Amino acid sequence: MRRSDGQVGVVLVNDDPSNATTVSVSVSGATLASTGTQYTFGKANFPSGSATPSSGIASTSINGVGNNFTITVPAYSTVAVLIPQSSNSGNLIANG
Repeated sequence: MRRSDGQVGVVLVNDDPSNATTVSVSVSGATLASTGTQYTFGKANFPSGSATPSSGIASTSINGVGNNFTITVPAYSTVAVLIPQSSNSGNLIANG
């Protein structure tokens, strides 16, 4: 999705409770920066057997994103990646 501030967001969900998965993402219709922010929340936020998380959403700066990148989504987790545009260039199409 393209946000009103021009940044592009991609949300990936891994519903496998045991295995991380690596996803290749391709975004067209915009020229994206090579750095962004990754937000992660999931199984690792919950102590064993607890229904209440022990920590909130983790965020970190990431390099190597842009229009084509590969990202690993931990088991039973959601990862959101927010990438600034280098320039606004038409319609946005994301495949992953």
